Amino acid sequence: MDSFFSKVGISAFDFIYLSAFYLAAMFNFFALKEKKQRWLARGSLVIFALQCLIYILFHDGLNLKLFAGLMLVSALTIQAIVTRRRRLEAGEHSEAK
Repeated sequence: MDSFFSKVGISAFDFIYLSAFYLAAMFNFFALKEKKQRWLARGSLVIFALQCLIYILFHDGLNLKLFAGLMLVSALTIQAIVTRRRRLEAGEHSEAK
């Protein structure tokens, strides 16, 4: 399996590591909606962002840096859009009451 990723320029460990953190951050964001649990969703996003920044700043290989950057941008974009949409929906529901 590592030979497949070596052609791409990313080691299998780095790919799986970043993908697992991405999935965990997304799962926490979408699964934890109550106010008491939002700190966990935000915390997992912060940890994921730090991991991606570490990969971007301190690891070799342009492909790995691009992969980490794209994963980070996609996670931040998805969470920003969904958060904005949730706030707008919550505002509409409070105005209707």
